[in-house]
Amino acid sequence: MNMVILSAILYLVYIALVFTLLIRLSSFVAAIALLAIPILLTLISPERSIAFLAHQHLALGNGMLPVNNLHILLFIWSSLLAIILYTEFITWYLGRGGGEGEGSA
Repeated sequence: MNMVILSAILYLVYIALVFTLLIRLSSFVAAIALLAIPILLTLISPERSIAFLAHQHLALGNGMLPVNNLHILLFIWSSLLAIILYTEFITWYLGRGGGEGEGSA
């Protein structure tokens, strides 16, 4: 139970940091931080990082499908990356005039 609470706290801080960077700085910085933080932590302390990512929370289908912290991290990566790309697309779309053509006047 202790690892579940630690995992939840770490992931919530990680998500809050990425969202803060996305809102305050830029989507590029948020995307770099999204990937760089886990990679740097793995390079700094490989044993602890691997033990954390390999921790199994539950197993579905009579133990055939384990859910580890790595799977949760991949889910967070895909969700946050989709949000970052969506904000970039919206920024690009609104920056070009919101769909107005040159000859529409």
